[in-house]
Amino acid sequence: MRIRNAAVPALTLFVAALAMGCGQELKQENEKLKAEIAEMSGENARLTEENTRLTGEVSAMQAQVSQLQGQVTSVTEELEKLKKRTGTRR
Repeated sequence: MRIRNAAVPALTLFVAALAMGCGQELKQENEKLKAEIAEMSGENARLTEENTRLTGEVSAMQAQVSQLQGQVTSVTEELEKLKKRTGTRR
């Protein structure tokens, strides 16, 4: 009975120390994960902003391509008219 009575507080102390150690490791891991989340959130925001900017650039370029295609069509039509007037067929 004496061994048992002496072992209970020692065992309790051991389990508490072990739990505190694990608790510290969990806290450190938690802090590390929080830092990673913050970093990834910042990177996500940066990439979202870049995506928005690039999408705007693509839209502007598509409008420019459309305008240039219209100019090519207009110049081609004008060239054909001039060829018919001059009798040139190329």
